[in-house]
Amino acid sequence: MDNPQVWAGIYLAVSAGFAVGELSMAGSFFLLPFAAGGLVAAIISLLGAPLIVSFPLFLLVSALVFAGLRPLARRLDIEHPDVAGSGVNRLLGVDGTVT
Repeated sequence: MDNPQVWAGIYLAVSAGFAVGELSMAGSFFLLPFAAGGLVAAIISLLGAPLIVSFPLFLLVSALVFAGLRPLARRLDIEHPDVAGSGVNRLLGVDGTVT
C-alpha cells in the first residue's frame, strides 16, 4: 500500500467527501480545510511523494486553512448568530410529542 497513486485516489475521495459535506452544512467552514488538505496531499502524491510526506502535509495544510478561515467563520457567526428556519432553530417554540 505504498503506491503514491493509490494514496492520491484516496486523498481525492476524502477531499471530495469533505467538500460535499461542507456544501451540505450551511455556513460552518469546518470541513473545507480538510477538503483543501486532501487536495494538496493528492497533488503531492501524484507527483510521487510517499505517505510519510503526504499525510503530514495533509494535516499541516488542513490546520493552516482552518486557522485562516476561523476568523471569517467567527465574523459570520457574529453577523448572523441564529437564522430562523435553519437547523434546529426552526424547532424553537414548537410543541412536540414523544412516543
